[in-house]
Amino acid sequence: MTAKADTPGSEKSDSLVSEAGFFQDLAETIRQALYVMEVPSRQLSYVNPAFVRLFGVTLDEMNAEPGYWRHFVHPDDLAAVGMFEQQLEAGIQPDPFRIRRLGGDWRWVRLQHFPRRDRLAKLVRIVGLVEDITDERARDEGTRRLNESLRRIIEVLPVGILAYRRDRPIFANSVLCEQLGVNAAKLLEMPISQIIDTAFRVDERRPGRLRLRQAETGRDLPPVERHLTSLTGVQRVVEL
Repeated sequence: MTAKADTPGSEKSDSLVSEAGFFQDLAETIRQALYVMEVPSRQLSYVNPAFVRLFGVTLDEMNAEPGYWRHFVHPDDLAAVGMFEQQLEAGIQPDPFRIRRLGGDWRWVRLQHFPRRDRLAKLVRIVGLVEDITDERARDEGTRRLNESLRRIIEVLPVGILAYRRDRPIFANSVLCEQLGVNAAKLLEMPISQIIDTAFRVDERRPGRLRLRQAETGRDLPPVERHLTSLTGVQRVVEL
């Protein structure tokens, strides 16, 4: 019995086979729908199980007719997605769009594609990932509506309210803008330190900064009186 010695070529071949098996295992277990489209034929050469689950069609069905994917795209999104298809080689990523599954329900998806080129930089195929983001968009929409409701409530409160992050204002209601004599756009460009130096009396600026730092720790602080001067010169005594 003789043993056959491994040659460098066979080792390389075994490595490629192993690598291909790894990537196929990965593609078949990820939750995103994955496809491989050949160029210039625009035919799909591979779709993973997640793709079949999302769209409800097989590889052969997707290749049955040119542009079959258009059957799935929402009419309102069709023009934008069609424009994206013409720009595949540029690597431009499309905005999220809606697709209709075979069951009839509409789903929001995010598409990312990755052009693959040969050694001469010629585009030979495109690998795409399609992710169902319907639930994510629903959560974002719920958060947006909640924020809008809170904003409306804050706007009608008879007190000045300022929200800030890292010394930068991110929200000021109309009452505070009136107290400071400045519009919201200008106020949001001013660092908190500048607002304090502009509006507070000289002897109250340092205590004002200290109080803000204490508030940032989450401490429940009792209100204190401060003398406020607006940019138009109007003086007020306010509780901070």
